[in-house]
Amino acid sequence: MTALGVDTATEVLSLAAVSATGWGALAIRRGLQHSPALLPLVERLLTEVGLTASEIQLLVCSLGPGSFTGIRIGLSTILGISHATGAPVVGVATLDAFAEPWSGHDGAVFPVIDARKGRIYTARFEGGIRQGEYLDEPPARVRAMIEAAPRPLLAGPDAERIRVLLNLGPDHVKTSELVDPMSLLRIGTKRYTTEGADPARLRPLYLRKSEAEITSGM
Repeated sequence: MTALGVDTATEVLSLAAVSATGWGALAIRRGLQHSPALLPLVERLLTEVGLTASEIQLLVCSLGPGSFTGIRIGLSTILGISHATGAPVVGVATLDAFAEPWSGHDGAVFPVIDARKGRIYTARFEGGIRQGEYLDEPPARVRAMIEAAPRPLLAGPDAERIRVLLNLGPDHVKTSELVDPMSLLRIGTKRYTTEGADPARLRPLYLRKSEAEITSGM
């Protein structure tokens, strides 16, 4: 199945594409300045793998948690491509994608995202399966969860930064800042095969109110 995946929820912009003859992926740490580069990079990647927009059979987008603006940029871009091509869209949680490469880890995996304002987005995975809800927690709570877990591993582009923030020793907690853009496509393609594409599920995964909502009292 030909597919395109886009994740703009964090400081790392990641893209992946699969064509009938090959695949390609890229991950670039750009801060949160994804909007100017996104479409040119999508076009470049599609060209590299020999895929035209009209040939895409599935679109996969990260839904967050992460940057409110970043999530909206990625989702609006993917929905625009879907509107133009008719390709179905599947959404994937950012934390799921960060944890997926470590599904074989013999211990607990905590994908982590710096949520700003002194908080951390995370979830606990074991054997590739999420245990409990997606969380928006203060550092002390996250540290306690990690310290109580067997052979913990922090995953995602903010992993080392958060290990230092939590004052966790590298001998006790392993970290990986690997961002594998293909993980988004692996999860999305499997979900589409088993569940189809449900437009009702294409909503950003926000774990807190935005600044605008807080200011307006919504």
